[in-house]
Amino acid sequence: MAFSQQEVCISAFDTFESTYQRSYSHGLEKIYALENVDIRSVRKISAPTPFRLENHSKKVTSKPSKRIIEQLEFCFEATFQQVLAPFIFREPVQVLCLTKKIEKYLFDQDKLTVGDLLEDDKQTLIPLKSLGQGHLDEIVTKLHNYLEEFATTKNSPRIEFTSWMKTLVADLDAKKCAVLLETFQLPPLVPLSPSENAEIRKLTNEKCNQWIKEAMSECRTPSKKQQLNSDLQNITNVYLKPWLRKRGSIASVAEVHEYLLKLSGDHPHAIQILEFISHVYFDQKFPFAVALLEIDEELYCDSTETADIYNSIIKTTFSYFYKDDLHYPLDSLIKWISYEHAKKWQGFSDNFIERILRLSSNFRVRKNGANQLTVKLS
Repeated sequence: MAFSQQEVCISAFDTFESTYQRSYSHGLEKIYALENVDIRSVRKISAPTPFRLENHSKKVTSKPSKRIIEQLEFCFEATFQQVLAPFIFREPVQVLCLTKKIEKYLFDQDKLTVGDLLEDDKQTLIPLKSLGQGHLDEIVTKLHNYLEEFATTKNSPRIEFTSWMKTLVADLDAKKCAVLLETFQLPPLVPLSPSENAEIRKLTNEKCNQWIKEAMSECRTPSKKQQLNSDLQNITNVYLKPWLRKRGSIASVAEVHEYLLKLSGDHPHAIQILEFISHVYFDQKFPFAVALLEIDEELYCDSTETADIYNSIIKTTFSYFYKDDLHYPLDSLIKWISYEHAKKWQGFSDNFIERILRLSSNFRVRKNGANQLTVKLS
């Protein structure tokens, strides 16, 4: 069958013009007829189906933790949150223990963290171009298995200290990271091969100190410092400040550490991790000093208002100690201080003044020979 050039153009034009008049037509029938093509044999082009972690691999059967999904449904200001956003999505991709080839590919694609591999719903793998099916299966399987291990109680007020630590050091050289953590009695966060363990055991003291220095330098990048300060602020707003308000808005460093240990679920290395953060980032000072106010030696409060009240009570108490060797019964001194502030229309909750006197480094509360609590200068 032969068509003139004019007939072909008109036919094509008529076909596109009248497409809406015919059902199930794409308007190209007459053009395909020039080559005797059966349009029913032409496969339509459609968008690829996104890979989902729960159904892409045969080995993958369940979804990530519900707690992870629910925490990410709404992003309230930290002051109004009851649980922290999980640290796991900020962990470097090195924690997945992928092959070096895949890691290099992800780095080239600027996919540096676990969260970078997921869509906003945190369940769907992002499209990865120029990657073989075997490599894609490895990413999906290891990613899902890693997220599945992070299953905890729904809406549990808990701090995942190991995950938090990985956001700081897991992207370092694995051997240097292991040597650095060992100085704080912390286990390696990324598995080491037998040859790497053997190399570490053979290190000289000079080489070991050099690796520690290099690892600490890599930990102290401006971006990591900024993120750590943000984490400390969020932990303070979500957990510490509500807890402080239930106990007079004042707490010692030891009390804060005890509460953080409770929030960690009695994590075996929680205190060592806090010591690591203190030593590496804050010159061995209390890390949460960036979010709390220091009102005395190793004593902190939640706001400037509380700090003003504390200083006012301390000032009033000092006015009674016009001699260094004076001491007063605790109950009587509390009554006098309360009266002084009541004249200024200031009232305090039960045991608030007593708690300040006990925690302050300026005074000592002890029992005398008559088994009565007394207060004197430190």
